[in-house]
Amino acid sequence: MMELREIPVENILPQRSPFIMISRITGYEDGAACTELDVTQDNIFIDDGLLSYSGLIENMAQTCAAMVGYHNRYVLGNGVCIGMIGAVRNVMIHSRPSVGHTVSTRIEVITEVFNVKMAKAEIRDACGNLMAEGIMKIALTDSQAQEEPSDGPGNEYTKNGKPMGCGIKA
Repeated sequence: MMELREIPVENILPQRSPFIMISRITGYEDGAACTELDVTQDNIFIDDGLLSYSGLIENMAQTCAAMVGYHNRYVLGNGVCIGMIGAVRNVMIHSRPSVGHTVSTRIEVITEVFNVKMAKAEIRDACGNLMAEGIMKIALTDSQAQEEPSDGPGNEYTKNGKPMGCGIKA
């Protein structure tokens, strides 16, 4: 099996460019995951050279999606599961990364009931300084995004032949 960092994020996320907010998965264990995001100028969440508040929250959400997607695809051998953010609470943004920096995000499931997970998220800079934190409630559906060839370049995730959009979304 390939190393985590080598797995294309499109294999574990239902999101597609330009809405992908993680660059790579760097850690996984049952109930937790770590990702990195290279903050680039072409990121749709850049505001005056800094990653926006919304971009930081979306990065947390997509780290949750990466954990679920990795588990479904590489542990269970299934497709990528579709989910939605049910709630975001206790979000604290301490600082925002600028273009050219890389941030690390860790999520850990703190509670799970049926198909709903509550996860604690933390974003840190390269020196380990806490930049943002919060708690997300994620509702997973029984639906799985399916990879099908598209008319355009690459593949997109679809259900019943219609694009699914962002997968885990606000």
